[in-house]
Amino acid sequence: MRVFYIACAASLVAIGVMFALNTMDNSVEARRDALAMDLRALEGAWEAPELNRGTSPERHEQSITGKPEIWRHIVERPKPRPQPFDIGAALRGVEATRQTLGERVLIRTPSNARGEWFQVGDRINGVPIVEITRESVTFSVVHTDGQTYTHSVSR
Repeated sequence: MRVFYIACAASLVAIGVMFALNTMDNSVEARRDALAMDLRALEGAWEAPELNRGTSPERHEQSITGKPEIWRHIVERPKPRPQPFDIGAALRGVEATRQTLGERVLIRTPSNARGEWFQVGDRINGVPIVEITRESVTFSVVHTDGQTYTHSVSR
């Protein structure tokens, strides 16, 4: 048991010696002192640049904003508004006849005077048919501007 107490006492003494040596030899403090010496050596060699060289901020801003080629790649030009769709012009000369064949109706176009059979969903000049009634044929299209344009051709 005596050997155990001696070993514990020796390790406590070793720990105390290491603690004392560590406090005396502080590497962070030594680095701080070296940095302070280097900064004092550079103190006279460095000069602050002159910030105002006689130009006004407005003139500087104008020299930047006055060059459109700089901003062309950063800011997109606004897209032109789409022209409203003229559904009447697209369906000009289209005539719906009273002739039907089941769900189909005979429609004459300027390019086909004899007529052709169409049903709901078919397109004439890019405009789809949405409804066929006894009195009319209704066309409707959603344009790129987001509006729905509708046109009826009487039979």
